[in-house]
Formats: sequence, C-alpha cells, structure tokens
Amino acid sequence: MPLAAGDPFDRYVIEAVLGEGGMGRVYRALDTRLERRVALKILRAPTETRDGAGISSGDVSDGPSRLLREARAAAALDHPNAVSVFDVGEVDGIPYIAMELIEGRSLRGWMGDPSVPVERRIRWLIEIAQALAAAHARGLVHRDVKPENVMVRSDDVVKVLDFGIARRLRLDVDVAAAAGDGAYETLTAAGVLLGTPLYMSPEQLRSESVDGRADQFAWGVVAYELLSGAPPWGTRSSGIQLVSDILSKDPAPMGQAAADIPSAVEATIRKALGKAPRDRFASMDEIALALEPFGARSLRDVEIDSTMPPPSRSMTRPVRGPRASRLRVAIGAVIAFAAAAAIVAGFTRHHDPTVSGGSPEPSASAAPLPSPTAVTELPPPKTSNPEAAAAYLAGLQGIRDASVLAAITSFRRAIALDSSLAAAHVRLASFFAAQGDAASARDHLQSARQLRASLSERDLAVLDAVEPSVMRQPPDTAESERRMSAAADRWSGDAELAFYLARYRQVLGRREAAVAALDRAAAADPRFALVWWARGIDAEDGGDFDRALAAYGRCLEISPSAASCLRSRSTIYAQRGDCAQVEADARRMIVMEPGGWRGYEFLARALYARGKPTETTREALQQKWALFSEERRRAREAFDRAQLDLLRGDFTSAEARANELQRLVASSQSELDHTEPARLLVEIYGEEGDSKRAGIVADDFRNRREVWIATRALGDSSLHGAVPAILAASRRAGLLSPEAFEIKRAEWLNDAKASLSPLWHKDLWGPAYAEPAETADEARAALVELARFATLPPPPRDLTLADAASGKVLFLAGRIDESVPYLRRAVATCLAFDEPVAHTRAAAYLGRALEALGDKEGACAAYAVVLSRWGNAKPRSTTASAARARSQALRCRPGG
Repeated sequence: MPLAAGDPFDRYVIEAVLGEGGMGRVYRALDTRLERRVALKILRAPTETRDGAGISSGDVSDGPSRLLREARAAAALDHPNAVSVFDVGEVDGIPYIAMELIEGRSLRGWMGDPSVPVERRIRWLIEIAQALAAAHARGLVHRDVKPENVMVRSDDVVKVLDFGIARRLRLDVDVAAAAGDGAYETLTAAGVLLGTPLYMSPEQLRSESVDGRADQFAWGVVAYELLSGAPPWGTRSSGIQLVSDILSKDPAPMGQAAADIPSAVEATIRKALGKAPRDRFASMDEIALALEPFGARSLRDVEIDSTMPPPSRSMTRPVRGPRASRLRVAIGAVIAFAAAAAIVAGFTRHHDPTVSGGSPEPSASAAPLPSPTAVTELPPPKTSNPEAAAAYLAGLQGIRDASVLAAITSFRRAIALDSSLAAAHVRLASFFAAQGDAASARDHLQSARQLRASLSERDLAVLDAVEPSVMRQPPDTAESERRMSAAADRWSGDAELAFYLARYRQVLGRREAAVAALDRAAAADPRFALVWWARGIDAEDGGDFDRALAAYGRCLEISPSAASCLRSRSTIYAQRGDCAQVEADARRMIVMEPGGWRGYEFLARALYARGKPTETTREALQQKWALFSEERRRAREAFDRAQLDLLRGDFTSAEARANELQRLVASSQSELDHTEPARLLVEIYGEEGDSKRAGIVADDFRNRREVWIATRALGDSSLHGAVPAILAASRRAGLLSPEAFEIKRAEWLNDAKASLSPLWHKDLWGPAYAEPAETADEARAALVELARFATLPPPPRDLTLADAASGKVLFLAGRIDESVPYLRRAVATCLAFDEPVAHTRAAAYLGRALEALGDKEGACAAYAVVLSRWGNAKPRSTTASAARARSQALRCRPGG
C-alpha cells in the first residue's frame, strides 16, 4: 500500500512521492535520527501493482536481492557525480534504501532546450563519463544509462542514479578486456533483457556478455540526443525497427540542430557509438579527457539561466579554471555571492529558533559526513556575513585547485570580513604548517583555539591534529599523523582529511601509507588537483623526477590554475638547467597569480641564467618586491640586492646589504631569518680571504642561535645547509675548537633528523659535511662519513646546489674524474641567482678538474664564468685571482 505524507517508515517520516517504477516507489522523507532529507526507495509489496490488479510473488521474487544489489553497487561507488547511499534496511520484510536527495531536474527535462549553452551540456556529459569510469574501475557496469537516470542538481552538479541493474564483474577480469570471452556473469529476469532498448548496445540486445563499453554506447546515445535534440536513429524508430537500426545502421550526422557542436566532440560521440566494443574507446576516462577542452568548467563559464533553481545549501559548483570572458567572470562572481548568501541563509535559519519556515538540517557538529566528500562539498562555516562565506568557499576551491596563494588570500579575506570565522583560521594554520611557516601557523592556531566554540567536530579534529607539529619544539609530526589518521578514519570519505594525512605520512617517510591516503583523497574527489602535487612530491622522495614531472603535469591538466604544481615543476626544470622552460613557467605563474611574488622570483632566476642584462633581472625583482608588505619588502629587497651584488663582484655593496638585512630581522624568532644574513657575510668575508671577520660573524650567530625557533615543520626548507657551514667558519677562525665544532654539528644533525622524514636523512650529508669542507683532509673525512648516509648523489629536491658540494668534496679528495659530472650539473643549473657564491665556486672547481684532465677548452670556459662575475671584484676575490692565474697559464682567450 502506498505511503502518504506524514506516515512513519522505520526512522523515516514520509513527505511526498517522488516517483515510481516496476520495482517500487521513491519518496522524499525525513531521517529523524540525523535530521536530513533523503530519497527513500521502498520495494513494492509482492502482491501490489500500480493498477491494483495484483501479481504473483514469483514475478518479483528477485526484488529484495535486486534492491540490495542496487544499494551495494551504489554504496561501493565513491564519486561526486554518483548518487550517495546513506542507509539500507528492511521493515516487515520490505527492503528499502535511503539515498542522497537530489534537488533538480533529470537530464530528460533538458533535452532539446535551446537555452542551455553547448559548453554546459558537454560539461554534463563529461561528468557522466567520469562517474561511469569510476564505476567501471570498481568492477561495476550500470547497464541502464539513460536521461531519466541522470539528474542535474540545482547547483549544476550531475548525478548518475539507479545502479539497480548494475552487476559486478568478476574481479579477475580486466574491465577493458574484449567482450564475449564468457568471463562475465549475465543478469536477466525470466528471459527479459535488463535496460532500456533505445540506449542498449548491440551486444546487450543480443544478450551477449558486456563490459563497461556497453555503458559507453548508452552514454553515446544520451550525448547524441542531448546535443542534437533527437536520438541517433530518428524519432520514429521503435520496436523491431529500433533494434534493427541499433544493430546495423550508423547514426545520422547531427545536422543543423547541432551546428555549434565542435567536430571533435561529434567524432568522440560517434566513436562511442561503434557497433562492436573494440571500435569504441578503451575506457570512459578517455572520453572525459577528449571532451575536457570543450566543456564549461563552471557556472561562471555560461550565461545566467533563469530556469535553473537557486544553488543548494550543501554544495557550490566546483570552479575548475578560468575560461570565461570578463563579462562571464563578472556574472560568475555574482552567482558565487548569491550561492554564499543562500548557504548562510540556510545555516542561519536552522540555528535561529526565531526564524520560521526553515527546513531542519544537521548541525555543523552532527554525525560524520557521508562519503565521498570533495573539498568543495564540506559544510559551510558559521557566519552571518555572506561576503565572508563567499571568500571562505573560494578558499576551499583554492585548496582543491592546488592554488595555495588563492586559498590563503581568500581565507584571509574571509577573516577580515568576519574576525570570528574560526574555520578559516584552521585552514590557514594547516597550510602554514605544511609550508614550514611555524610562526604564521601558530598565530592562526591560537586564533582558532580562542574561537573553537564555533567549530564543527570535524574542524576541531583538524585543529587538534595540527597542534603537535606547530606548537612543539621539535615538531612532533608523528603525533600529528596519529591524530589526523583518527580524524580521517572517522570522516572516511573526506578528501581534505585524507590529503593532510598523506602529507604527514610523507614527512615521516611512510611512503606506501602516504600513497594509500592519497588514493583515498582522489577517490573521494577526483578533481582534487593538490593530490597530484603530493604524488609528485612522493616521486621526488623516491628520486624519480620524470614521474614527478608527469604528476605535476596531470595536476595542471585537472586545474590549469594549479600554481603549486607549476612551481614544483619549475624547480625540477631549474635543477636540470632547462632555463627556457623555467622562464615560460614563470610567466605563466605571473598570469595565474597576479598578486603572487614567486612568479617574478622564478622569472628573475631564469632571466639571469639565460644571460639577460642585469637590468632585466632587476626589473623582475622590482615587480616581486612591490607585492610584499612594507616590512617584508625591505628584508626581501635587501637579500635579493645582496645576491645581485655578489653576482657582479661588488662585495662592498653586498656586505652593506647583508648588514641591513641583519638589522631588519633582529626581532625575528625564526632561525632561518637570522641564517640568511649570517651566511651572506660569512661567504663575502671568506671570498675576500678575511677568515677572522667571517669567524666573528659565525661566533655571534652561534651564541644567539639557541634562542631562535628552528623552522623544520614540513618541507624541504629544513635542508638549508647554512648552519654547519657558518659554524665551520667559527672553527677556521680559531673561535671554536675542532671538538666543540663536532659536538655542534652532531647536535644539528640530531635536531634535523628528529624533524625530517627518514627519506631525507641521506640528504643531510651535504649540509653537515660536504658544504663546510674546504681542505683535502676535510673532504676525505666527509667522504668517510658518507657511508652513514647514502651513496652519491642525493637527489636534488629543492633550489639548492647539492651537486656543487658533492663535486667539490670529490675534487678536493683527489677523485677528479668522479667530480666532473657533479660540477657540470651544478654549473648547468639555473641557480646562479639563488646561490651566487656556490655556483661561481663550482665553475672554478670545474675549471681546475677539467684542466687536470687535459680539457683546456672546457677549463677556459669554466674560468671565464668566474672572471665574468668576479674578475673586477671589490674587494679582490680569492677565487677569481686563482682562476685568472690558471687562465693565463693556459693562455685562454678572453671570454673563454
């Protein structure tokens, strides 16, 4: 008997009938336990029919098991474009499924609607393809893909419904394998084909074994119909004629109704409609990738459609990249603001008992979120400020898009608009902790603590997890990982939590566990570009830089605005000496992040390496400095100008800049801030041959260092090798005994190992032993210590000259043949601006090594690099003096 509004059914209260079919009815219902609305599918009673005539129980004997198949199939499919299953159960022998309630229209309702831009329709088709691809990867074939089983939600998100006749493939069979090998099970009911004839593949009509390519054919029919307004075989085909057409007739050209369809899109659809499975694409992923350039990436990319319902409270449409015109971007901003206002209104209505007419919704601290949960699907924060809500949502999109600067800027704006927005503080604390900026992370962590009463249980768990890696010295990353693991298990489908868990595991060197967490994040949110950035970091940890470049490339395919991936990719190119690519990427960064300074820093690095005039490099740096706050600008400008001075041999000016920088950072708590001017001064005085003054600077640094906070939370900045090199200058000046120096070096090593991933411990040989070595004895001792770390070379993972230090040690120890490859790689990098002293000295050592091997031409070219920078140094450069003498002895031509 049908249920009526107000009737109870288990813990649900019926509100309305949404629809019905041969298997049963679907109701809108309220889950009284979790206070959320669901779509409740209830199996029809054995003797009930829609016309009341009655049928035998045998006709529906497969009903309960089939309903359970539907529940299990849908529940196994974690994808943002597939309907979520919340619950399955049975009442008085009648099975039911509680599913995500979709507010919107079926795809059938949009067929032939000329008001829908073609880009938007293609985007829907892409998302259907992605959902089916996810199902096929899990061994599921839908078998009834049709417009009625696709909903376009009110916020323009596509949802694929009704996996009720899906069946699982045998697990030992490849989904992409050729059909017809008898490896698949076939489900039929009393000899009746399962599916809708118009959308059935030829092999399905012939009752042959099917795989995911049967769904691909059905997708092709849906795509053809959605874009052209008519089925592939005409509107009059039905019955036997329809089956005959599907089996033998090629689809007609899309015609005038589809004149605006790109030819590549039509070709993709026609291939999907191939008669034989082998004629189609190997997977739905290939279809999605083929259509990606032609689909609108968000509502910002299409004109406002007054027929679309307002955005829902629970999700905003993911923004995947800037493709719209300026007008459309402006329209998109209005839509984003309206969405935020709707979210805030819905949230406020629930929590304010004085407002009537609101729908009961779960509070922010209710039970764990259903899985999967994409970053942009997280519940909204508590705020009464629509603009703050909009900024916060933009921050979530920045996380998803691997655009860290955009995320940080948006969260900061949200806080400026609503200073009580604790959730924004939580995310900023997480971000800065991941970047190794412990001071900023602590500030936001403390603010979030003060406002924690407004945080959801989920965000409180994040706050608790971040604390050990930020508030403890040394950072307790292991405890942060343990807490984040508990949170990720509790909210098992939360993509962001899985990502943070992966990052902590990467820092701890648990690579396999980290990859597993990244897989969870990607499954929950396939468009989570930041996951691919982390995959690139994992590849770098393993020394596989080609795989890292591929991961960063995939990240940029998913999100063209993924500046984090672009920077990591450019770092590898800079290490490899592909300075033209670094310059190209830098210019892309500048466009991608108009308020970001790193693009100009990469540009300056590339311009100098490519031999551009110093004025050109300086102009890039001027643009960089202009993007800092006044206080930070002075420090950054002083450091960069000192680097430029070193590159042109003006040691006097470089010394003045370094002293200025030392004054500017005098009040900083960060060890790294104090390390920079100390390193500059030690290098300048060392190059001038004044070991006494270098020792005085080093000793002052050593005496004050215990007070500062080491920034070794997460990230490669922990490998900054200046501290042991500075302490070595104190030893050379006689201000620190050899025994005391060894004690200090061991302390530094222990601190670094305690806060770094074991994967990175091998890299500590460079800063601890190679960089401080200046004599043959020190070099031989360094090579003896190498056995405790790793064989050469440690893979470069940052903008450092590790190869220069390795090559120097090998040369000084008399292993000249071995030193040359390292020194060549160091000189070939694009890092002269970053490490002017180390890079120039590497050229000098390369010249000496090639000279010893009889390569006069190579030696002269290397000496020419040194003399072009320091040949007229003020004061005199010891390295340049030696290079000049050797160049003259070889009778090198001017300029090499």
